This record gives sequence, C-alpha cells and structure tokens, in this order.
Amino acid sequence: MWSFEPSRRTSRALGVAAIAGLSLLLGGCYTRTEEQWYDNGVLRSRGPVHAWSGLRHGEWIFQHANGEPKERGAYAHGYRVGVWTQWYPDGQLRSRGERIPDPASGSSPRHGPWVYWHENGIPAARGIYERGLSEGVWERTLDDGGLDGDHSGVHHQGELLGFPVAGAAKDDQE
Repeated sequence: MWSFEPSRRTSRALGVAAIAGLSLLLGGCYTRTEEQWYDNGVLRSRGPVHAWSGLRHGEWIFQHANGEPKERGAYAHGYRVGVWTQWYPDGQLRSRGERIPDPASGSSPRHGPWVYWHENGIPAARGIYERGLSEGVWERTLDDGGLDGDHSGVHHQGELLGFPVAGAAKDDQE
C-alpha cells in the first residue's frame, strides 16, 4: 500500500487554496478592514478592502471630525452600490438614495429615487435620477418648507425643462 506525504510547499498551497475557497463560500472575497483617523483621534472611515485588488468591498462608514456619521453605504469592487445615506455634522439627515456601478465611466452615479433635507430637517428635494441625471418631476422646497418654484418641475437628462409642478409659484406679471 502506498501513501501520499505532501511537501511543505504543497501543504501551504493547499492551505491557501482552502482558505480562499472558504472565503468565497462564506460571502465572496478575502478582505481586510481599512481605517482612517482624523488628527484629533476620531475615526474618519472604516470598511473592508479586497485583500488582493485593494478595492473597497462591503459596508463602509464615514464620520465627520466631531464623530457624527457623515456617510454610510456599500461598495462592490470599488464602486458605490445600493442605498447610501448622508448626514450633516450635527447628525441631521442630509440625503438618501441608491447608487449603481458604471464601469464605463469609472463612477457610481445616483440612480432611482433620492431625497434631500435642509440642515433644519425640512425636506429640500425629491426626485428620480437616471444614471446620474435628474429625470421626471422634481420637487424642491425652501428651508422654510415652501415650494421652490424656480427649481421644481420636470427634468430630462439633468436639465429642468421649465414646466412647473402643481402649486409652484409663478413669476409676477407686472
């Protein structure tokens, strides 16, 4: 009867392959956590980075220098994907919406419904993006909650067409 005694080199290669295979089974790729800090000792950002490519991959959080959350969302192979949320330095919600990868441009444009808020918590704008360009009806408000008639209306490929939404202020005619 014969037996197989793997060399150290073979054992190490098999071990690395097993770890890589296991990491793929458990959720994708082998990652390490990356952290950046402000000079004042507050965490600036934290999230997983793909160990071999160095690209961000997974849930990331970014913070303001005062420690309040600044931005949170996920990366996939270096592209922002899924729902991203942003906050003002005082912790007030700033924006929320989805991003999609666009390898052709190397960016992650906004896509789908987005909502923005003024620093005082009043909704500032809501509308839909199509690969980074505003589309359809956009409603914008002033920081007192009143409708911003100059900037609300129908958009196409990022341009305001000038058709006001119902209730938008009309120019004074004198």
